[in-house]
Amino acid sequence: YQVFSVKKAEQTAALTVTVRMNDRVLYNFYPADHSDFLHLSPVVMLNAGLYAYCQQQGMELLDLGISTDKGVPNLGL
Repeated sequence: YQVFSVKKAEQTAALTVTVRMNDRVLYNFYPADHSDFLHLSPVVMLNAGLYAYCQQQGMELLDLGISTDKGVPNLGL
């Protein structure tokens, strides 16, 4: 398990807990963002950092899991 975050000064704008499934796959298990920073799209920055980390580690897949809208799975995504 690893935690990744995006911060502005001392405040956390976005954070996620990841699970390294094996040498090839990183699963983005539990992302969250702070509503005060939504105008900055901190989860986009967070995902860019996860992608860069996977590249640096030679991982083949960044699994972002399912997307939901108000708690209902959005299977189209």
